[in-house]
Amino acid sequence: MIDYDEYNRIVEAENQAREQKEAALQKEYFELSDKMYQDGVSDEAYNAMEKRQNEILDQIQPIN
Repeated sequence: MIDYDEYNRIVEAENQAREQKEAALQKEYFELSDKMYQDGVSDEAYNAMEKRQNEILDQIQPIN
């Protein structure tokens, strides 16, 4: 028999964990954006930060 209360607790915990992870990734993404447009950023550093931003976007579920 399915324990719906336990199932709901598990789903809620997974949702909270995902939201926390996405919030941290969003923070990192915006911090990278700020760094990318500072004076003196080399092309190599810029490209590395841009690559990391793309990796972050791949990890986040799109908003419908």
